Amino acid sequence: MRKIVAAIVIGLSGAAAVSSCSSAGRSEQVFSDEEKAMLAERETMRPMDPCGYFDDAAIQRIGTPDDIKLNNTFYACWVTFTPAHPADPARIMVDMDGPTEAYRRQSETQPLTPHQVGDTTVWTFTRQEGACTANVPVNDRRSIEIDAFAGAGRADQPQDQCAAALDLATAIVPHRLERPLRANSPRTQRNSRLAALDPCKALDTIGKRHDPHQYVNTNPWHCAFRLDSDDESSLQNISLEFTVPLGMWNATVTDITISGFRARQYYLPKAASILKRDDCQIVIETPVDGRIGHPEFIDITTGDCAIGRATGEELVRLFDQLPR
Repeated sequence: MRKIVAAIVIGLSGAAAVSSCSSAGRSEQVFSDEEKAMLAERETMRPMDPCGYFDDAAIQRIGTPDDIKLNNTFYACWVTFTPAHPADPARIMVDMDGPTEAYRRQSETQPLTPHQVGDTTVWTFTRQEGACTANVPVNDRRSIEIDAFAGAGRADQPQDQCAAALDLATAIVPHRLERPLRANSPRTQRNSRLAALDPCKALDTIGKRHDPHQYVNTNPWHCAFRLDSDDESSLQNISLEFTVPLGMWNATVTDITISGFRARQYYLPKAASILKRDDCQIVIETPVDGRIGHPEFIDITTGDCAIGRATGEELVRLFDQLPR
């Protein structure tokens, strides 16, 4: 998600700021106080494990989980169940880069219900039947979001999932400021090399001789920027993914290599694009990490495939420098 248009990018954590870079690259960028706070938040989150926020006792009150694993991203974790009763949750997700209450109030048409848990206000709301969201505030930049979903095919059953979402949120509140680390997780397969990569570091090199504008948000596994500040077509999005991302629909697909790594290029010409511009997606497959048993993926979207491939080459170079 959150791939192509800037509005989606900005919506990642409820707020984003745009900053200019000098022609020398990101190292000389002047950040506002808001941007500095977001960048500092990103660095504290990079080694964190979202699965570490789940409380085992609260999970067991729902049932014995079938699986606990990362979503396709590094900031969200799923717990799946085989419900004992039709109205019980079938899936629970925790997202440690959830939106703030202020952003939620601006973006949601459904009413938010406050719940006082100690000195913290947890908010719940129902966006769709059979699902409920609870948000535990961390600070004025992000929250921990809990989503509870009923199983499919139960439209005729009671499906209020807010009790389960609120129970898990209540268990998280005392630990909301803690930083569960992948390196200390009993699920060590999540402590991969790619999770340690800062995708925005690519700007230090590819931003030279350009005037980039970076969109700053609190997701440390995502980077969005215009390579040239006055050229909307130079927008690039970089996402680091735990599992293979969806490819661009209806595009021409070409298998390529990027600095020796297997990759797939998706190209959609302007005439076929609903955005009325050329679109290109480069998906790079990393070597299999022995700690997780499968490859991970670097996903780049841009309007020019040659530029996307150049960004990919720099990201592969940065990846190769990470400790093994």
